[in-house]
Amino acid sequence: MTTALLFGGAFNPPTNAHIELADFARRKLGVEKVVFMPTKSVYVENEEGKDFCFSEQKRLEMLLDISKSRPWMEVSSYEIDSASQPRTYFTLKELKRKGYEVKLLIGSDWLKRLQTGWKYVKEICEEFGIVVLSREGDDLKKIIEADPYLSSLMPYLTLLQAPTAYQKTSSSKVRSGIMKGALESGYQKMIPSELKDLGEYTGENKMKNKMIKVACCLNEMKIGNPDFNSRSIINLMKENIDCSLLVFPELSLTGYTCGDLFFQQSLLESSLKGLQDIQEVSASLKGMTFVIGLPLKFKNSLYNCAAFISEGKILGIVPKINIPNYGEFYEVRWFASGKDIKNEQFEIAGEKIPFGTDLLFEDNNSTALVGAEICEDLWVPDKPSTHLALAGANIIVNLSASNETIGKADYRRSLVKMQSATCYAAYLYSSSSTDESSTDLVFSGHLMIANNGHLLKEKIFSESPYVLKTILDLEKNEFNRIHQTTFRSLEASYRHIQAHIAPLGRINDITSDELFSLLQEEKFVVEPYPFVPFKEEDRIKRCHEVIQLQAQGLATRVKNTGIKTLVLGISGGLDSTLALLVAYEAKKLVNDIRIIGLSMPNDGNTSSRTYQNSLELIKSLGLEPRSISIGETVKKHLKDISHPEEYQGEGDQAYENAQARMRTYILMDVANMEKGLVVGTGDLSELALGWCTFNGDHMSMYGVNVGVPKTLVNYLVSTYALETDNQRLKSVLNDILKTPITPELTPNAKGEIAQKTEDKIGKYSLNDFFLYYHLRFGFLPAKIVALARLAFKELTKEEIKEGLVRFYKRFYSQQFKRNCLPDGPKVGNISLSPRGDYRMPSDSDVRMMIDLTENC
Repeated sequence: MTTALLFGGAFNPPTNAHIELADFARRKLGVEKVVFMPTKSVYVENEEGKDFCFSEQKRLEMLLDISKSRPWMEVSSYEIDSASQPRTYFTLKELKRKGYEVKLLIGSDWLKRLQTGWKYVKEICEEFGIVVLSREGDDLKKIIEADPYLSSLMPYLTLLQAPTAYQKTSSSKVRSGIMKGALESGYQKMIPSELKDLGEYTGENKMKNKMIKVACCLNEMKIGNPDFNSRSIINLMKENIDCSLLVFPELSLTGYTCGDLFFQQSLLESSLKGLQDIQEVSASLKGMTFVIGLPLKFKNSLYNCAAFISEGKILGIVPKINIPNYGEFYEVRWFASGKDIKNEQFEIAGEKIPFGTDLLFEDNNSTALVGAEICEDLWVPDKPSTHLALAGANIIVNLSASNETIGKADYRRSLVKMQSATCYAAYLYSSSSTDESSTDLVFSGHLMIANNGHLLKEKIFSESPYVLKTILDLEKNEFNRIHQTTFRSLEASYRHIQAHIAPLGRINDITSDELFSLLQEEKFVVEPYPFVPFKEEDRIKRCHEVIQLQAQGLATRVKNTGIKTLVLGISGGLDSTLALLVAYEAKKLVNDIRIIGLSMPNDGNTSSRTYQNSLELIKSLGLEPRSISIGETVKKHLKDISHPEEYQGEGDQAYENAQARMRTYILMDVANMEKGLVVGTGDLSELALGWCTFNGDHMSMYGVNVGVPKTLVNYLVSTYALETDNQRLKSVLNDILKTPITPELTPNAKGEIAQKTEDKIGKYSLNDFFLYYHLRFGFLPAKIVALARLAFKELTKEEIKEGLVRFYKRFYSQQFKRNCLPDGPKVGNISLSPRGDYRMPSDSDVRMMIDLTENC
C-alpha cells in the first residue's frame, strides 16, 4: 500500500503555504504521497462563505500544473466529481479502497472546529488518524489541553509545529490582492512559480466576437459629377468610423439617372478617379470596408459595378448580372451583363484587381463573408445572392436604384426579408436617394438592413446624406445554417478576397464584460421577453395564432381518435386556465366536444383564492364544475407508505409529489370512466426546468401547452381577457393573472398562498430568456450573460450568473421527464419534444456549462 496524507480544501487558489507545508508534513512523517483533494465550488461558496471561488476546473488545473514538477504530489478530482460534497470520512474510505494507507492532514484552524463543523470525527480518528499542522504560530498542545473534546482525541492526533516562513501566506490574501489589483498587491510571491500569473486562471473566458456594426448610406449626390459625389462619400466614411461595413447605392459615384452621359469618357475617367480618391482615404480607416457603385469599362463593354475598398486597397469589383430592359428601365442601352465574367482582373494604375461575379470578401476575425448583387439581381427568380449564400456568404449587400411607385416599397421590403430568410444571411440594401433625376421617376433612398428574415432597420424618403446603422450578430446566421440541414454548401468556385470588416469594438476575442460594455455604449436593445412580440399589435396577432394552433391540434386529436370528452384539472393558475380556454376554442371547431373541468383542492394547502377561481372559471364558460378533495386520499396513501401525514418541511418531495400524482390518478380514472381524454396543462418553461412531477402533472393524453413558454402564457390569457365579451369570464381571468405562480403543494399561510414557484426556480422571465438563447442560437454562457444584463437592468451580473447556473442544472438534470413527454403541438420555433426538435441524453454532464458561466 502507498502511504499518504489526504490534504483537502478549497485551494482557492493553491499557495506556497499549501505546497510547502504539505511537503514538510510528508517528509517529517516519512510518507510517500500527499493527495490534494479540492472541494466543490458550491461548498466553498456556501459553507465556507468565501468572497469568490475559482471554478472547480480551474482549481483542479492549478493543482495539476503544480504537481507536474513534484513526484510526491497527487491530485484527485473525487470530491469535485461527486454529485454532492462528500464527507471527509467517505473520501478517506475511497482512498483506502484504492490502496492508500492514509491519514488526514489539517491545519490548526480546522482543529478548533472539529467538534462543531465536522461529522464522523471519531470514525476518522479510529480508522485513519489526523495530522495537525500549526498555523499562525498556534501552540497546538495548549489548544488541545484547553478543550476536553480535543483532549479525548489526543491518542489519534499527530502534532507538527510548522515552519514560520509561510505563516502569513493565505489564499484569502491572494484573492484580496487580485480584487484590488493583483500586481500591486504582490500576490505572485505567495503562489507557486508553476502558476506564474493567475491571469490565465482568473481571466474571464473569451469568445469569438461575431458581432459587427454595419451601415447603409446615402451620400449627397449630383448627377454626372463624380468629383462631388466621391467627396460626399469620403465625408460619410470619415464620419462613421464606428462601423465596419458601409454600403452605398448603385452607381453612387455618378448617379443612376445619367442616361447617355454614361457614354462620355470624361464621366468614366472622373468616376475612376473618384474611386481612387476613396481608396487613398480608406488607408487610414482601419477595420473598415466600403462598397461603392460606379460604371467601369472592361474589354469593350461597360459594366454597372460594385467596388469593394478596404484599408487603402481596391479589393475587387463585382459587375451586375441582370440588366433590366422593361418598363421604365432600359439599362441594356448602356451596360452589359457580367454573368459570365469569372477569374478576370481589372487593372487600375498598374494594379491588377479581381473582377467578376465569383468574388467573396471575408474577414477571418469577425467571420464576415460578403457577397454582392446589384438592384435587379434581387428581383429575378435565380438570384445571385442565393448562390453566394450557398458558397458561404453570411452578408449580402445590394447596391440599388429602385424607383418608387405605389405599393413597390412593400414588395421590395418583402423581397429583402424573404431573401435574408432563405439565405440565412444579413441583407444590406442601399437604394438611390431623392437626389436622382425626377424627369420621369421618383427615387426614395430606401435603406434596409435585415437578418435571417427580420427587418432590423429601415429608412425611406430621407434627405441625403443619411446613414442607417445597426449591429449584426453573425453567430445567429451560423447557428441557423448548421441547424437547418437542407442548407447545403455550393460546390462552386469562388475567389475569396481578404477584407477588413472588424468586429464590434475592434475586439476579436471578447469577454462577457467587454461585450456588455460595448453593447451598452451602442444603446443596443435586448428585449427581456424574446418569446413575446414587443409591439402590441404584433403581440395580439401572435396570441391569436398560438391559441388557434393549440385549439386546432386538440380538435384534430379529438376528430382522429373519436374521443369527444376532454378532462382537465383546473387549479386556478395560469397554465390550467389557458388549457381550458384552448379546449373551449376547440369546442368551436368540433361542436360535440364535452369538457369536464375538475378542481381538486387539498385542505390546508390549496388557497381559497385559487380554489374559488378554478370553480368560477369553469362556471363562466358555461361548464359544470366538479370538485374532488384529495386531502384524505393523500393522507391514506402517505400512511400506507409509512410517511407522516403532515408536511415534513423543505425537501419533503414525497409529500408534495403525492398530491400531484393523486390529481393525475383521478384525472386518468375519470377520463376512463367518462370515455374521455386527459388534456395536459404543463407549459414549455416547466418542461425546460423540470418543474413538474414525474408521472404526475407531467403526464396526460395530449398536452396543449407544451410549446408555450410561461412568459407567453401570461399574454395569451390576458389577450383573451381583453377581447372577451363575457364579463364574468373577464373578471376571473384578470384575477388569475394577478395570482402568484404556485403549485400549492405545501401548507398555506392561513388560507393564503405560501409556496411561490419563482422563489424556488427564479423568475420565469429570466429562465425563458436563458431558454431562448440557449436553444434558439446555442450561445455561449458568456454571451447570454452579457445580453441578459442589457435586458434585465435591475439585476446584477452575479445574480444573472447565479440564475443561469441554476437554469443549466435544472435543464440538464430534467431531460428524463422530457424524453417521455406526451403528445402536444409545437407552436413556436422552440420545442422540447423528443420526437421532434430536441434530443438529449438524460445523463448529460452539465459541468462544462457551469464552469463557463462561473468564469465569464
